[in-house]
Amino acid sequence: MLCRKRIVSFILAVLIFIPAVLLTGCSMSDIQQMRNQGSSVGAKWINSEIAGAISKDTPTNVKDDFFTAVNKDWILKQKLGPSGQIVDLFKPQETVNSQMVTLLTDPESTGYKNNTGVGMDREEIIHAGELVKKFAEAASDTAKRTEMGAEPLRPFIEAIENISTLDEFTEYMLDFHGRNIIGVPMITLNVGTTVENPEMNAAKIYPVDFSMLTLRDSFPYKSITAETIVLKEINSEMVRLILGKLGYSERECSTILADAYRYEMRLASKKANEQHTKNQSEYEQNYAVHLKTDELSELLNDFPIEQVLKAYGFDSASEYCVFEQDYMQKLADLYSERYLDEMKAYYIMHTVVTCADLLDPDTKDQVYYILNRGEMETEEDVLNATDDTEEIKAARALMKEYISQYIPAPFEMLYIAAYCSESQKEQLTEMLNEIRASVRNMLSEEEWMSEEGRRNCIEKLDCMTANILYPDRYISYKALDFSNDTTLIEMVRDALFFEKCKKAQFIEMPVDRSLWDLTILPTTTVNAYNVPESNSINIMAGICAGGTVFDENRQYEENLAKLGTIVGHEITHSFDSQGYMYDKNGWKTDTLLTPADKSVFTSKVFSLSTWYAAISPMPGMSTYSANISYEAIADFGGMKSALGVAEKTEDFDYDLFFRSYAQLWRKVNTEELEKAYIAGDTHPLAYLRTNVTLQQFDEFLETYGIKPGDGMYLAEEDRITLW
Repeated sequence: MLCRKRIVSFILAVLIFIPAVLLTGCSMSDIQQMRNQGSSVGAKWINSEIAGAISKDTPTNVKDDFFTAVNKDWILKQKLGPSGQIVDLFKPQETVNSQMVTLLTDPESTGYKNNTGVGMDREEIIHAGELVKKFAEAASDTAKRTEMGAEPLRPFIEAIENISTLDEFTEYMLDFHGRNIIGVPMITLNVGTTVENPEMNAAKIYPVDFSMLTLRDSFPYKSITAETIVLKEINSEMVRLILGKLGYSERECSTILADAYRYEMRLASKKANEQHTKNQSEYEQNYAVHLKTDELSELLNDFPIEQVLKAYGFDSASEYCVFEQDYMQKLADLYSERYLDEMKAYYIMHTVVTCADLLDPDTKDQVYYILNRGEMETEEDVLNATDDTEEIKAARALMKEYISQYIPAPFEMLYIAAYCSESQKEQLTEMLNEIRASVRNMLSEEEWMSEEGRRNCIEKLDCMTANILYPDRYISYKALDFSNDTTLIEMVRDALFFEKCKKAQFIEMPVDRSLWDLTILPTTTVNAYNVPESNSINIMAGICAGGTVFDENRQYEENLAKLGTIVGHEITHSFDSQGYMYDKNGWKTDTLLTPADKSVFTSKVFSLSTWYAAISPMPGMSTYSANISYEAIADFGGMKSALGVAEKTEDFDYDLFFRSYAQLWRKVNTEELEKAYIAGDTHPLAYLRTNVTLQQFDEFLETYGIKPGDGMYLAEEDRITLW
């Protein structure tokens, strides 16, 4: 979600492009031994996704090791580069990267202004383009930013320093289009459903957001750890650096930091520990009350809550769902002349942190150095890690560090208008509806479920939201305007304020499940995923880019084997060993399955985990046990639902379908990265996602005439599918 910079945002952004941690590898002789591993599970399979595990002389047979037989030629052609891995499923990312660069360097060539067939009017599309262009120009004008140095930040800090009374502080705090860049961080305003009424949007008021606490949560303020000490040191060093550039002495910086941390401590002291509020339904039931405006004002006393609500556009609510009364009452006490210096220091510190990467390149490089504790000295070091041209490096850095952080939605609109089509969405929607109907039939026919459990699961499936490629309806960004802004900081100020206000329009309106917030769910993401908290599946445009996973011009069987099974995989996640804990509205529950159903369900999950644990993909290493269950369940469900569609398709080519599925997961990995994957990922390895999944189904065995004694054979009584 768009917000001011986290203390570790630079680190996280950089880590996306760094290979997994290297662990000690095994020898090539060890790899060859995998061909004859002693386990009865997959005894004839080769972990051919490890570089060097097979050669051109390695015999292959689809009846014994389907993944290796199908992908052998492709695997042998791959040459590992510095990353240590080649994953065919990553190819869409290369396409998306190229498309993003084009949108930033030559948007007119894409013809984005003329595509009104994706649900946006031309005025909205053109405005999105103007926002991205002006913001990109300000962020990429390094010469101008170098000339200005830290000076663009000075008026924002001076505005805080010049406050001498509480009334002046209130006036400053509400000056969202002036010198206040962080808004009112002591409270968090949001719009969403409640347990009592999941079909209606309510105005919600939470305590200070964790991102506005240096230590990321309330608990660390009560129990200091080595990690929180490091966070505080990083934060302090960064603030000292930037305030020093504005002429502050070491003593002045120390005073500001001490006062700011003191105020954070006061805010955190009455805030519930985030770790205890992960279950939103329990959090609401235990911590929330519903208050009218006058009751809210009485609770918060001298805190100018009514003015804040009006400034954010939240004053239209007839009542508010207010969380943590103890915190709100404490805030009423903390908003006083007595704590004025601490509040000012708190605002100075967080304004500096928010703007840390919006100043001159030299300052930004020093901030990089601080955030990475000296391990990576400058942004230039990061950019030079690739072989791309200077233009491409600059465009990707611009996208990663600025566009995606502050104005992601307008850029997403631009991407949709440039690269998405109505016909593609219609074709994907049709496929998704076919898969959903197949899952519905799958649930209806499941013998081990009670009628109550079956009814609950089908109701959840029917209520599931499907976000495909781009929204059916958009949140308009026409009200966001950079025309009067002259610096990057001013643009960020307006963008942050817009994001905080945009949800107000939905207060006390019925929930519109067709509305898709591109800030929260950017469609350029090369992925598809299930969000249990919203009971939604999300098929992003990024995963469909370049034709690797989906191509509207190729045979249906191939698209069904690749994107179709992914769609089924994501739907099945709603009924896996974690998804079944959420109801049709996305609230955590314990009532989707009956106690008797859960007993059978957990037994099946245990059998699946035990089966996978018996496979040794590398000498001395088993695959995951319990952690792998929900991804394996989803793999099986994805395949079963796709086969349900295939059964109803005339002259269906099962051979093309199964081979395409094996190709979907093909990859080549170093031994070290393979070990790291096994240790740190909950998905089965690629060759297991293929072989273990396919051997569960009669259609596969019959297509290739697989019989007992063949490596891919699995007797019906030994099969481990859950649904």
